[in-house]
Amino acid sequence: MNNKHESIKKVLKVIGPIILVVGIVLFITTIITMTSMSSDTFGMTVFTGFGGVACIGIGSICTSIGYGREIAKYGVDEYGPVAKDVHKDYIRPMMKEAAKDIKDVIHGDEKVIVCPSCGASNQEGSKFCDQCGKALVKTCPSCNKAVSEDALYCPKCGTRL
Repeated sequence: MNNKHESIKKVLKVIGPIILVVGIVLFITTIITMTSMSSDTFGMTVFTGFGGVACIGIGSICTSIGYGREIAKYGVDEYGPVAKDVHKDYIRPMMKEAAKDIKDVIHGDEKVIVCPSCGASNQEGSKFCDQCGKALVKTCPSCNKAVSEDALYCPKCGTRL
């Protein structure tokens, strides 16, 4: 980094907090004055308040620019490990699952169940039709276990279907 840049940062590190403190003092003074003022000083008090808000904004910007490198380094040190863990533990697995789902849709590998009542396609594992609401899976009338459509006996209780 060049010397001119460093000298500007040093100035901003000093001037920024000073302007910020002046703005805070002006703003607090305005609030205190407005609670106990007469109507003849209203205009000057409002002007002082706006000046205080402007100084707070300018001081904050100068301070954040002056300490930008330090702030960014702190953020990286503080949030970097958390971001890596979030990516590894949550985002990467979700993206893999989403990529698999997209691949299945594109290549037509997604298995569907056709509703015997209305003929609509439903996702594999669905128990009821998305269109008509009727049961997609045959169930045993005795124990309510889901059985395949071509089963003659329930695999759980042995009841004839």
